[in-house]
Amino acid sequence: MSALAASPAPGFADAVHDTQQVFRRLLDAFTHPGRVILLPQRLAALDALWASSAALALMLLDHSTPVHLDPVLDTEAVRDFLRFHCGAPLVEAPGEASFALVGNAAAVDLASFAPGDPVRPERSATVLIQVPGFLHGQPMRLAGPGIATTTSLIVDGVEPKFWRQWRESGALYPSGVDVVFAAPEAIAVLPRTVRAEG
Repeated sequence: MSALAASPAPGFADAVHDTQQVFRRLLDAFTHPGRVILLPQRLAALDALWASSAALALMLLDHSTPVHLDPVLDTEAVRDFLRFHCGAPLVEAPGEASFALVGNAAAVDLASFAPGDPVRPERSATVLIQVPGFLHGQPMRLAGPGIATTTSLIVDGVEPKFWRQWRESGALYPSGVDVVFAAPEAIAVLPRTVRAEG
């Protein structure tokens, strides 16, 4: 294999500007839970990791953020990309991760990730779940901080058990995980403060 072929996939062309763009979109998504936010397309898809997920990883991860990859995303290309561009340590156990990247939305188990505790809720995990889009599936009614009354969110590819797990995680507040859904071109966020009912 040539040195060129073995090199990790490239990151942002303009690291400062592109990171700021992605940060603003993610902040908007956290500020408005359930709102679908388009991401600027700054990267190409990488193996099983979509361009949107790769952009979020470049913005969120560094040497201090242990990362868990589910079996779909646990590929040599993805591991090399995260190590080279983010310096993020990879962990096998979901419960040891500050961030998790999930490629199989149907198989995600929220209970396997660290919820933090009432004294240190910041030690919880943020789970980034790749989904096909936000058009097909069961509409969920969301309520909580950042939502004036209620709003509706449809997430393709998640199973009903996910929403049961979300309610169970919500009962742990102020502990509990935060979820970022990443479609190929857009994201939507479920902070732990948000309730979801079908």
